[in-house]
Amino acid sequence: MYGDGRDWTAFREEDLPTALAVSDIWDGVSLLNPQIVSGAGEWAAWCYVAWPNGIGRWRSCWELMNAEHHRFLATGDAPA
Repeated sequence: MYGDGRDWTAFREEDLPTALAVSDIWDGVSLLNPQIVSGAGEWAAWCYVAWPNGIGRWRSCWELMNAEHHRFLATGDAPA
């Protein structure tokens, strides 16, 4: 649970100026959002891409990387 009660699954455009880009992927970017911080101090992670439904959200960078790892194992489709 996030200390300020914010919903980590909500996309808020006003959070983008403070987000930290940690990688670019195809036609998108992986971001860490310092506006949503877990009780353990981890920033929420977003994967923002240009195609429909192109915003994925995770509680932390670890969750994002773990999801990408499992997606790669399932599909063999690694980001370029």
